[in-house]
Amino acid sequence: MPFSSLDLLENEKQSKAYEKRTRYVEIVAKALALGCILLSVLSISGYVFSAPQLYRPISGGSATHPLTAITIILIGLSVFLEHKKYFTIFNPLLAIAALITSLMVTVDISTNTTFTRHITPFSHTISSEVSAGLSNSMGINTAIMMICLSCALLFGSLNKIMIAQFTAFIGLAVPMLSIIGYAYGIKSFFGNMSILTTTYGIFLGLSVLFIHAKYGAVHALLSPHIGGRIARFQVLIGYFVPITIGYLFIQSLVSVKLEDLFGLYVVVISWFIIILIITSAIFQEKIDEKRRAAELALLQAATHDSLTGIANRRHFMELAKSALRKILLTLLRLTF
Repeated sequence: MPFSSLDLLENEKQSKAYEKRTRYVEIVAKALALGCILLSVLSISGYVFSAPQLYRPISGGSATHPLTAITIILIGLSVFLEHKKYFTIFNPLLAIAALITSLMVTVDISTNTTFTRHITPFSHTISSEVSAGLSNSMGINTAIMMICLSCALLFGSLNKIMIAQFTAFIGLAVPMLSIIGYAYGIKSFFGNMSILTTTYGIFLGLSVLFIHAKYGAVHALLSPHIGGRIARFQVLIGYFVPITIGYLFIQSLVSVKLEDLFGLYVVVISWFIIILIITSAIFQEKIDEKRRAAELALLQAATHDSLTGIANRRHFMELAKSALRKILLTLLRLTF
């Protein structure tokens, strides 16, 4: 049967719903950026008012360094001012400032120098805490995260959206690894990144990733069509299921032989991937079935009268051409 006006209305409805969804996602991205700004200001106020619990919530744990908080504020402001035409010139400048700060920290860590000490506020407080054996520094993982997010904003300002989102995704992976480290109790996963910085990093990474929700990979992820639905399903399941299994794996190390448990983990993950692929194939097959039905409907509409259902002249001509071709081939075979 041919397409009806209801199909067109449904398609238009989905398009409007998608536009509304992307608009909401961009609003949420700015809200996350604003939240990171306010929380970073709160962390800095902990240094101002000598309230270490505001930048070191876990007693004896890692702290959010002042430069980390300042860099988060710069990136957060750049995200928050995105799409505002009167501030377009400030966005890349804020991102560049955050990038330079992060690069300086990276150089200091790599070369064992102290350039950033001269631009670090509250250095006396930090020195006192370090002397007392407490951790208070902007670690290499935090610096890499900031570099990636800053570069993502710069790529976005150049309309290189796919590159920007890919870079933001790499930056987001750093605090995601850190939060797994805190959940599993594996210090090497988070290093000097405090739980506050980890939380800020996740929110900030999501805001940078989703600020251009109408374009690139995020566009596909938010799509109301089958591709977007499959992607959202796989992203959620593909992240949380292995993490849960990994947590159980780590917790079981004390009572089960490592080799056996690791083998079980590999098997479970392998089957999980297989099931995920099969599920995707099922969804794809369903949508492909609809596509084939739509093609048949188009063919029916092109070769039959919509009122009577009788084959039209085009259908007759195609049948005639096919029959004539068969006759010619038969004559050629008989002749030669």
